[in-house]
Amino acid sequence: MTQIKNFLRLKAPLLLFVKSKYRQGKRSNNFRKPVEIVNGYKVERLLRWYEKEGNALIGESILKDISLADLQKLLSEPANSPMFFSYELTPEQVKYFQQYLEQDFDPHAYDYFLECDAI
Repeated sequence: MTQIKNFLRLKAPLLLFVKSKYRQGKRSNNFRKPVEIVNGYKVERLLRWYEKEGNALIGESILKDISLADLQKLLSEPANSPMFFSYELTPEQVKYFQQYLEQDFDPHAYDYFLECDAI
């Protein structure tokens, strides 16, 4: 029991320091994901690619700098569509996303999808 008390006594100041830094707004926003609100739902748009033989997820990238209107235009969706579904992308559409992501894509090796996750 004494060991637990000593452990907690040593860790408590560290926890208070971390908590106070967080409250002062000194936390880095580098890990903050881009959040979009569509029809009252918080969502993020992702580009995911899967293996062609099977359906294992190979990778994903969060789309940060592309608007819903641009996505609707690219995929010929109506302007009132919230685009909550998963959309399979053609090789030409995959090339379009390369300007937004620092990633090399191979549409002949993988199947690419535009997807939306609720947060």
